[in-house]
Amino acid sequence: GRPQGKRGPLPRASPRSQHAQSSPSVAMMSVMRAAGAARAAASCSAKAPARRVQARAGEANWIPGSEKPAYLEGLAGNYGADPFKLGEDPANLAWYVQAELVHARFAMLGYAGIVIPEALTKYGLWDIPPWYEAGASEFEFADAKTLLATQFILMGFAEYKRLYDFRKPGSQGEAMGAEGFAGTGVNGYPGGFFDPLGLSKTKEFEKYKVMEIANGRAAMLAMAGIYGQTTITGLGPLAALEKHRADPWHVSVLSEMTTKLCSSSLNYGAC
Repeated sequence: GRPQGKRGPLPRASPRSQHAQSSPSVAMMSVMRAAGAARAAASCSAKAPARRVQARAGEANWIPGSEKPAYLEGLAGNYGADPFKLGEDPANLAWYVQAELVHARFAMLGYAGIVIPEALTKYGLWDIPPWYEAGASEFEFADAKTLLATQFILMGFAEYKRLYDFRKPGSQGEAMGAEGFAGTGVNGYPGGFFDPLGLSKTKEFEKYKVMEIANGRAAMLAMAGIYGQTTITGLGPLAALEKHRADPWHVSVLSEMTTKLCSSSLNYGAC
């Protein structure tokens, strides 16, 4: 028989019972590891310096991935657009910058002078001919000769000052001793009398220069569109827009160009 006081080996636990016993400890270790990882991530994010990304006007390129020419550095609204290398010569670049600025300002004035009177006339607040007929109209307050003479005097003075400022920057105020036309010292920005709000004296002056040239470029494109649109349709911008909105699927740039071409002597039997 079996000796008294001696016991056989204890029966081994089944794998299922072992897993059941070890599951709480494994789960506890997983929770502790996850908590440690979370603390480490929080510590790293707390130590990492905050990065601030800010897009600045003029930093983008007109062709993504291209390099800006070095000679355009420092210009307001510089997007590196000079595919024909017109600005490589410093003398030419200085003139082109002023030419663009002047055309931009005239385009903004021209666009406002076309759209605003047309809108006021459309809604019955004013009665004025469209811009493409205004030159042939007679005004009660002055005849054409008086208007032409006045324009020569005012525009001649402004253009003379602009040219004088270009040839001798910072010289505004010397001619005729007019202190009000002393200028800002920056070519193309007369200041003084022409800056009644004093924007050229603020810290935002550089930002205003970029905003002006950006809006001026958009206005030049808008004026080119108005010229072409009126030539083809014989309508002002608001009247042409209203006609397109009334029948957008049949009245478009392509349809109007086709109609104009077919009604001209240049169709060569294509219509």
